[in-house]
Amino acid sequence: MNETLSPQASRVIAAFGGAAQLARFLTASGYPIRRETIYRWTYPPEQDGRGGLIPRRWIPIIKAIAPKFGVVLTPRHFEE
Repeated sequence: MNETLSPQASRVIAAFGGAAQLARFLTASGYPIRRETIYRWTYPPEQDGRGGLIPRRWIPIIKAIAPKFGVVLTPRHFEE
């Protein structure tokens, strides 16, 4: 089963300049996470991914750190 993936994670990752950069920013802000974990958000569920969705617990953290690193996020970034 190959469902349509949400573009949410890809939009947010791109806004930060990639998964590696987002992982660095999160880790530097006290929220350690591996780049591979962030990539997994973009994978379909049948590949142990999140179907393109950012896990809910990460959304407020990402929103909070974005200004610190000059990243402008809008509500559209988080649309599912």
